[in-house]
Amino acid sequence: MCRGISQGSERDSGRRIRAGYGEKTAHAQGNRLLRNAKVYEQIREALTQRVQASKLSAQDVLDDLLAVGCSDIGRYVDIDPRGNILINLSAVQEGDLRAVQEISQAEATDKGTRTGKRTRIKLYNKVDALGKLLTYLEQAGLLYPKET
Repeated sequence: MCRGISQGSERDSGRRIRAGYGEKTAHAQGNRLLRNAKVYEQIREALTQRVQASKLSAQDVLDDLLAVGCSDIGRYVDIDPRGNILINLSAVQEGDLRAVQEISQAEATDKGTRTGKRTRIKLYNKVDALGKLLTYLEQAGLLYPKET
């Protein structure tokens, strides 16, 4: 169970049900186990090992949050004089792609005739990233100057 939680796969009670708990009690038993100090410590240790193995640092996480929070769709598109949106990835700077969640391309057709390609760019949620950055800055005491 601890390994499953540390890998992010223990969000539901499915594994506890497979372990023999009844469906009604699986959630309650899981909550009880998570409050157990030994179980908590095993989960913390498993998470620590995963972070160390991935070479992920707090600075890496902060850099990615900043990339998403400071993202601007204008870096990825141009708007012509008629108001048409043109995707322009040639202007994207190194690091800007960290804010991109998905790029997809499909054939565009009109009455069965191929008219070109339709490209879609989806950025990660900027508001969520800014909220997480705000929380970090508040917790680190960096948001508001200390009174003297």
